[in-house]
Amino acid sequence: MNHLIDKGIEPPLALTISRKLLESGLYEPDITKLQTGEKLYKVVPRNSGPPGKNSPYFMTKDMLDHLPEDPSEAGSFLGLPQIPDSFDVYEIAAKTDVEVFQSEIAPFSVNGGEFTRLGGGIQTLVINRDQFSAARLLGE
Repeated sequence: MNHLIDKGIEPPLALTISRKLLESGLYEPDITKLQTGEKLYKVVPRNSGPPGKNSPYFMTKDMLDHLPEDPSEAGSFLGLPQIPDSFDVYEIAAKTDVEVFQSEIAPFSVNGGEFTRLGGGIQTLVINRDQFSAARLLGE
């Protein structure tokens, strides 16, 4: 929560955001240090544009390399509420040494249990996107 307050977010909103981030993981996130230039990745629905500048959910290269090829399986592994037919991959790079948070993605259900997402992947939570480059589409 202090990372959000340090970013200038009011304490009540920082608490709400912190709870949401904690609930997305199976356990309390571990702090991980990235070095300048280290990269993180995010999948988004194909042709939907880059991730929003406040989007905190990313993954490491190792996680990206181990995603199932089937979009439905990948979406469930990543705990995505909606799963597209295909993905674009974006990359961000640390502009400075920075702390991020990692945890296992928690399982959950959508539409009152109509659809289940298994989770199980490792998410990397980026609290301050200002410490990273703009998202760059891979494969162009």
